[in-house]
Amino acid sequence: MEQLLVALDVDTVADARAMADRLRGAVGGFKIGSRLFTSAGPGFVEELAARGDRVFLDLKFHDIPNTVAGAVTAATRLGVWMVNVHASGGAAMMRAAREAAANEAARRSIRAPLVIAVTVLTSLDQSALSEIGFSTNVADQVERLAALTQQAGLDGVVASPQEIAIIRRCCGPRFAIVTPGIRGAGDAKGDQSRTMNANDALAAGASYLVVGRPIIGADDPRAAAGRITAAVRHLAPGSVIVLTLYSRPGCHLCDEMKAVVQRVVRAERVPITVEEIDVSTSEELEARYGLEIPVLLVDGRKVAKYRLTERELIRALAGRSVNG
Repeated sequence: MEQLLVALDVDTVADARAMADRLRGAVGGFKIGSRLFTSAGPGFVEELAARGDRVFLDLKFHDIPNTVAGAVTAATRLGVWMVNVHASGGAAMMRAAREAAANEAARRSIRAPLVIAVTVLTSLDQSALSEIGFSTNVADQVERLAALTQQAGLDGVVASPQEIAIIRRCCGPRFAIVTPGIRGAGDAKGDQSRTMNANDALAAGASYLVVGRPIIGADDPRAAAGRITAAVRHLAPGSVIVLTLYSRPGCHLCDEMKAVVQRVVRAERVPITVEEIDVSTSEELEARYGLEIPVLLVDGRKVAKYRLTERELIRALAGRSVNG
């Protein structure tokens, strides 16, 4: 599932590499935070990026604008897909981060990373917020910082799943919301105060889910990730866009359409899940789709067959049909 990002919160590159190898293809990317980065440095970030993995560099830069701009420039050189700063650093700092990412990407002729801002850490509850001098409640503070982040031109925010609906109302459907604090019914909260399960977070409008301990601490991490992905299919209609691709192995057009789908899904910031169905596994499917594959459905509605451009798929995701 492209929306599922796994936090590689381990001590060594060997452990992180083994976990990434185990989960690759089952999740949408990997988060590298201060624990692994401090232990291992930037080399592993470059290694994952070179393999084509989406890397969310979660170092929460918070400093004067020039210093943050330099840090984001360095992160862009590493090939990261997403990087974050603290919204409480202010609009000037956030604008400097955005401009640094865009400028470095242009110099290298690569796509700029998403630059997002942390609102209020998920470990903080109302008591902790008051303790550090904020008189507003958590929800109001998150809304204020999200609005400031959007005004500064950033791509989205990190926020607890409990504030997703507030941010969606404030910032609209195209603003990325990255949500840590994802826990199942039987998972320990640990040091997270404001949590939610994956289904409810996606239904509320989360763009990406960051999951650490419930996956990397499981006896079978890939199976744990699979359970989260499978549960998405049971969400209420409209909560997550479902793309269904009917194809078969060895089909050149199928591979082309699959590549288009993957590029668009990775660039979009709305919840999308992709189901790939091999028509050769069923006589019924062969009879229905065998002569016109590949076929793509969006939420059960056929929008394309044979060929599809990225622009056409983006239009289809906005609710307008394309060829076929």
